[in-house]
Amino acid sequence: MRILLADSDRKLADSIDGELEQALVQYAADGEVGLKFALEKRFDLIVLDWALPVKDGLSVLKELREQKILTPVLMLTDEDSVKDAVQSLDCGANDCVAKPLGTHVLVARMNALIRRSKWDQSTEIRHAQIGPDPAVSILIVGDYESSRAAMARLIALRMPDVMVHITDNHKNCMELCVLHMIDIVIVDLKMSSVGLNGMVDRVRSVRNNTKFVIIAGPSERKELKVLTDIDNNTSVIKKPVDSKELLAVIKKNISGVEVEKQSANQRILA
Repeated sequence: MRILLADSDRKLADSIDGELEQALVQYAADGEVGLKFALEKRFDLIVLDWALPVKDGLSVLKELREQKILTPVLMLTDEDSVKDAVQSLDCGANDCVAKPLGTHVLVARMNALIRRSKWDQSTEIRHAQIGPDPAVSILIVGDYESSRAAMARLIALRMPDVMVHITDNHKNCMELCVLHMIDIVIVDLKMSSVGLNGMVDRVRSVRNNTKFVIIAGPSERKELKVLTDIDNNTSVIKKPVDSKELLAVIKKNISGVEVEKQSANQRILA
């Protein structure tokens, strides 16, 4: 496995190299050298720092995609910089991670991207043997820790190839959706339909195809009916949650995500 790391911090490269036993890490201290390596050699993953000297990471990313280099790219951005993350994803990055970050977190995200790439290269085999697209990411937003954890365990058990993230803060939902490339948001919150509509709008302003699964009580469902009637990407599940119904709704949404991603890949390769 070959990885290109373009970052001005040499210590980061050394720490990653120590964590990845079966990987060869090619280091570049600036964007110009990183671009040269990426164009001349084959890599399984490219990690780019946004703030690279000589040629910044976004410029390197744009040139790679213009040259039809489709190697997965993980972009390192500044902390809390949603704008940088959105620009990176719009220009063809596969994932973004905000600095500062721990080595274990970075390595885990790198491994996840490499796995996705390998699965994407064998689409027919994947769909025949293991079902859901492993590139699908789900965010669970909930008030209660026990409920969030139980839902995450259920999804992980029944859909082991789906990436699951959880949070109790709806205010950072948009940022998490950008940074983790969330496809489906499961919402289990006590909030008004106005507040929920605002959250949905904020998320879709940066990831317009995000699908929502909203868990609601009887009174909340009446308020939400208007939203779901005009929005095919939003589903409502009644409380108490039936696990079979939840899994069925998630699988339906995953199928939609898979179709959209396949169409997007075909447009990129056209």
